[in-house]
Amino acid sequence: MNPISKIHSVTLLKVAYIFVLPLCLPVVHAQTPAPQVVTTAKASDWIWSSDLSASHLYFRQRLKLPEEVALATLLVSSKGAFETAINGSRVSTGIGGEAEQTLYVSRYLQKGPNVLTVEAREGRSNVREVGVRFTLTIQYKSGRVARVLSNGDEAISPNYQQGWDTPEFDDKQWKMSAVIGGPNTKPLP
Repeated sequence: MNPISKIHSVTLLKVAYIFVLPLCLPVVHAQTPAPQVVTTAKASDWIWSSDLSASHLYFRQRLKLPEEVALATLLVSSKGAFETAINGSRVSTGIGGEAEQTLYVSRYLQKGPNVLTVEAREGRSNVREVGVRFTLTIQYKSGRVARVLSNGDEAISPNYQQGWDTPEFDDKQWKMSAVIGGPNTKPLP
């Protein structure tokens, strides 16, 4: 290979590395949550009803988004079986336990009123355990980041009501959830 061809080959590789490779990277990184998403899960509290004898509850967290969403992740866990929905669309189900589910939920959120809902049951073990926790991390198209944490300000009911998982539902008669354990504790039995 003559020296000019060698220089030309190296130059083409550099051009491909500098201009083509960066075009591919955002697609790969867009699927990977930023490190702060993982660490914020520990900031959410375990919640349930102040009446710990409740075995089946419906949770509603209303939120109003001021901008379009670029990326949103939801970390959710429950001691018993649960189903999670956003704006009436189911995003996950689980049998419960210690492990958190990490979900990419951008497509379910919209600018304006939204609702995150969880239907949860008590745990299946010999010792009765209850508790739900979640962290919704939203990155807006402007670059701003917001987090919605389970912290005792969720509306709850022991009874199913038609449309309860939609933003339009009126939950003013529902009670508020109660914090039953901090971020680094297990939920109460």
